[in-house]
This record gives sequence, C-alpha cells and structure tokens, in this order.
Amino acid sequence: MGGLSKKAYSLELLGKQSKAPLLLLDSGGLLFTQEKLQSSRATQARITAEGIVEAYNFMGYKAVGIASADLTTGIDFLKDIRSRSKFAWLSANLVQADSRKPIFQDGIQVEVGKLKIAIIGLTEERAGQFLDKNDGAMILPWQEVLPGVISRFARQADLVILLSSYSQADNKKIVAQVPGINLILQAGPGAKNLMPELANNSLLLQIAPRGKQQGVLDVFWHHSKIWQPDQNAELLAKEGDVDRTRQQIENFDRQEKATGYLGKNPAAQKAYEFLKEQMPNQEKELASLRKTVETMQTGPREKARYGNRFIDLEKSLPDQPEVLAIVQKTKQQANLVVSKAAPAGTAQEKPSYSGWRACATCHQQQADKWEKSRHADALRTLITKGQGRNLDCLPCHVTSLLTGNEPNALALAADLQQVGCEACHGPGRQHVSGPDKWHLTRNPGEEVCLRCHQPGHDDSFEFKSKLEQLGCPSGLH
Repeated sequence: MGGLSKKAYSLELLGKQSKAPLLLLDSGGLLFTQEKLQSSRATQARITAEGIVEAYNFMGYKAVGIASADLTTGIDFLKDIRSRSKFAWLSANLVQADSRKPIFQDGIQVEVGKLKIAIIGLTEERAGQFLDKNDGAMILPWQEVLPGVISRFARQADLVILLSSYSQADNKKIVAQVPGINLILQAGPGAKNLMPELANNSLLLQIAPRGKQQGVLDVFWHHSKIWQPDQNAELLAKEGDVDRTRQQIENFDRQEKATGYLGKNPAAQKAYEFLKEQMPNQEKELASLRKTVETMQTGPREKARYGNRFIDLEKSLPDQPEVLAIVQKTKQQANLVVSKAAPAGTAQEKPSYSGWRACATCHQQQADKWEKSRHADALRTLITKGQGRNLDCLPCHVTSLLTGNEPNALALAADLQQVGCEACHGPGRQHVSGPDKWHLTRNPGEEVCLRCHQPGHDDSFEFKSKLEQLGCPSGLH
C-alpha cells in the first residue's frame, strides 16, 4: 500500500491543475493482493485492507466495484468494511441466493459539474468460487441482471459508467448486447494498462493493478453520446505531465536546500538528474502541441471527446502527508499482529536450502563481498523500520520465501534471514553435497532481480549497473 501516498499527492496536483471537477473511481480488486490467503495471513491482510479504505476515504473516491480479490477473506468482512467506507461498494450481480437481490448497491447516481452520471458495478462470475457456501450469496450471469439495471439508470443519467471485473473480451460482448453503456472501467484478471478502445460506441479502459500508476481520463461530454479522441485533451495531458515534472524538480530542490537530501541519496540524485534532462524535451513537445491545437479548424462540436493518460507513481514523487500517516500507522498495526511461528533459528527452512555459510566453505571470496552488500542486511532494513514482521514485505528480504510460507520467515535458520547466495543462484543443498554432480545457476538473469526490484520498490533499478556492483568475483576461492 506504499503507493497510496503517491497517488494522493498526484490527485491533489490534478485537482489544482484541472479546470473541471474530478470523479474518482476504482473498478475493484482493491483490498487484497491475492485471491487466496493462508489463514495465518488473514488478520494482517484485513488490517491492510482497512488502511486502504481509510486512505480512499481521505482521497474522496465515489465508488469501487467488487472483484474476486475483494472477497478473499469472506463476504462478511466486506460487509463490515462497507460501514466504514465513505464511498459506495457496487455490484449488480453479487446477490442473496434466496431472494436474488443485490447484497451491495447495484449502482449510484452522482452529479459532477452539470452532468448526472450513473455508476454501476459488475462482478465476474469466477469470483463465485471465493464465496463460502454458508454466505447465502451467489453471482448471477451479467445477462440476467445488467440489461434491466442499465435501462433503469440510463433513463435518469447523462453518462453511464460500468465498473467491471470481467475481461475485455467479455466486456466487448456486454456492450454488443446491452445498449446504454458509455464507458467501462475494467479490472479484469491479469489487468494491465490498455489504451482506450471503442466498441459499439462504448469506451473501454483499463489500468494495471496494485497502484503503480494512476489512470486519468479527460472527458468533454456531448449530448450526442458519440465518442471521438480529442487533441485538446491531449494538450491537457501534456500540460499535466510538464507541471508534474516541474513540481518534482522543485520538491527535490527544496529538500536539497533544507537537508542536503540529494547528496545523501544516490538514487534520488539519479532521479533528479533524469527529470532535469527530460524537462526541456517535455516543454518543447508541449509548445509544438499548443501550436497544432491553436491552428486546428474546430467548428461546432458534435461528438463527445476524450483524452487518456497514465501517471507513474514513482518513488521520487512526493508523499501526501495525511495519507502517508495512514499508511505508516496501518503498517505498524499489521506488523504487531504477527507473532513468531517458532523460536528464531529453528529448522523451519525448506530442506533444499543450505544457507550462505555453507556456500562460504568453498566460495569465501564471494561471501566476503556479499557480506558488504545491502543484501546481507536485507532483513535488518525491515526491522529498523518497524516492519520486521510485515508478511507483505518479508519475501523479498529473506532467502527461500518468495512463494508462500511467509509466517515462518522469522523461524528460518539465521543464515537464511537475509538475501543470500541461494536467493539468486537457487537452492544449494544438493550442490553442497555433490558440487560436481549438482550445478546451480551461475549467472542469474534480470528476471531474478525483477521479482523484487519492481517499480514502487526500486525506481532506479538498472540491471547492468547493479550487476557490476553486486556481481561475485570470479573463481572458486
């Protein structure tokens, strides 16, 4: 949830820049990172979900669709958290099994400027597998419920938005069969950033999950309800890009003047230099686009226009203070609820791992260099931040836990409680017992690093330069 404070800052900046009001929506999959959780992780996951809702309340979201990942810890938890949500949870087809009535609101109508906008939620049917048989709930096919719901809301609305957790292929079927949907915001399985696509005069949009980017759609609505791309919207997007870059540079300048921040943080210095390099190009592109728009033969407008953009929520982006406080408080609460699964140092590690000390018996030169690296103190960095028991963070700070069993992280043997040799080269117990017979990955590829060094965790990661810093010396001894 670390990106929430960046998102909040970005939204505040958008609010100041925009000449039109903002409408904040989320298509779903908001609360949990996984659709299935070990019971030992559920309590911490619920605390994190409550913190996310508190942050969304502060930011002023109007509605969130319900997707399968929102049902991870049961429908009762979602009902409970709804009572603390200042925004609406929407699903037209998540219903009570006996009455077939929606358990949550099927949709809402809001006024944004002079527009009456209907917002409707739709939950993909595969989410039904995450409902407990005792919940008394079921997910109906969209064909049974959506035509009637859209018809009811469309009669009173200028613009109809559907928050759908179905796939894009399914959403295209929906707009082919159900008239009256002007815009679909998708949160389908395996969601990624997709540029807007028109299907049956409905605009389909999608943004990647987990808050690494913010999607912004500039809408200039027209009563014809017919869409077309708009260069004026593109101009607004480019102006926003330039303003954000300028704001980030000014923020770095203030921090450097006050505390010498850049001199103490090489990654921040690199980000600052990159922004400074980009600024002239962005300003040149903006000037060119302004000239193009000014010379356009506009004439009377007969269609609704739109412009789409994605904003990277990079680590270099400033944090919104109130939301940052919510994030920090939530992480502290989540960290406190996790107790050790067993006393530290007991033999709970996976049997295929041997630990870095076993590697050092033959590879002392490499171990000496590794001990001076940040990988050797990876777990300590969490502990010093008060996050040493945060199950969302632990997999990238210890050896052998990238795929589950996080509650036992603190019960690992001492020489696995860091990012050791085997985190990159693979499990080494067989290699230790027979090095001539069992070989490890000698030169791990970039994909190994990217399991943890992802945007949001490490904006400055560049494989070649990092490998030069960390790469083990050649030779066995």
